[in-house]
Amino acid sequence: MDWQVVSKKSKSRIRSHQTSTASSLYKVSFLSFCDTISASKKDKSLISLSEKCSEICEGTIIAVGIGNFSSALYSTSQQALYELLIQDKGQIGVFFDPGYLPSEVEYLEEQKWQVNQGVFNQEQTGSCTFFMIHCHYSLYETLLSSPWVSQCRVTIIGNSLNDMVSKFKQPSAISIASTFHSSKLETIDLAFVDTFISKNFTP
Repeated sequence: MDWQVVSKKSKSRIRSHQTSTASSLYKVSFLSFCDTISASKKDKSLISLSEKCSEICEGTIIAVGIGNFSSALYSTSQQALYELLIQDKGQIGVFFDPGYLPSEVEYLEEQKWQVNQGVFNQEQTGSCTFFMIHCHYSLYETLLSSPWVSQCRVTIIGNSLNDMVSKFKQPSAISIASTFHSSKLETIDLAFVDTFISKNFTP
């Protein structure tokens, strides 16, 4: 646990600050996350899940909002699954998350993968699969109303759009989300529970 000095009305006080994400079951050692990812990729249940996902992935597979895989158990498992997917498809990694830590960016760039920490400003054509498990609904809305999905056939591995479309405010996101058909991905892994495969939006 780290300690952070904060100030309120010119009076200093100290409060505790938990560095791991709220969804973590435990903190993965920051210095060993590369080894943790490699070990996870050898897990038979994860390999089996990867094979199921690989069957429905179309086009470029883009990771969105995986989170801090160096310190959060759920994010580490999702990072390992994504790496298995692109390995199976012979693709390079394409990542979007504005919250990556410098060491995580370094890890991704060492693999010669693409990292985007800015905004959804990349147009896709043809077919693509967005790997975005357990992201906040606002990230789905931002994605669906962006140029990333304006010209391509889309598959999403993540939350059920049917459960969140009522929260959307952007008309374009609502319109696109309503075209998807979702099916639940059966798994007992806590990192992937309540995960859905949603397809397809075709412009």
